[in-house]
Amino acid sequence: MIVTGCQDESVKQVLGLSGLSLRDALDAIVRAAPLYRWQLNDGVVNLLPSSGVPALLNIGIAEFDFSGDNVNLREHRLRMTAQP
Repeated sequence: MIVTGCQDESVKQVLGLSGLSLRDALDAIVRAAPLYRWQLNDGVVNLLPSSGVPALLNIGIAEFDFSGDNVNLREHRLRMTAQP
């Protein structure tokens, strides 16, 4: 696994995670990228910023339909951001 920053395209650290348990691998990731933390909720692993959850992740989406032969991603994105 290669850990890089969002603003910096250079490689910061290369991690070898082979043979590690999931917990040990996640711990290694957050040690290499201390701006993040991980948590386990109802069997789902979440990797989140240490500073808190961004507001975008707290937006509830009542319905999302991604079906049909002619899907326009821009239109779906606009619909999602218009949700109350």
